[in-house]
Amino acid sequence: MGLADVMPGMWAECEEEGGMHFTAHNNVMVELIDSATGKHVPWQAGAEGEPIYTTITRQATPMVRYASHDHIRVEGTACRCGRTSPG
Repeated sequence: MGLADVMPGMWAECEEEGGMHFTAHNNVMVELIDSATGKHVPWQAGAEGEPIYTTITRQATPMVRYASHDHIRVEGTACRCGRTSPG
């Protein structure tokens, strides 16, 4: 899963099929906010909010704090596959 305005392929599911892993760490920063208040929400199991994206390596048209207007729930930050990104 990705966003055309930010980067294609930022999230992917692993062979454990326990949810999506954020895979674009080298190119995009993602933060989680409460969309009603705009306040930061820590990445931890059970957290819910809106992902906000900032591109790091994009030069021609950088995106700074791009609001996706998606609503996500963090299932965990570690997976049996070994990845430790938000999932």
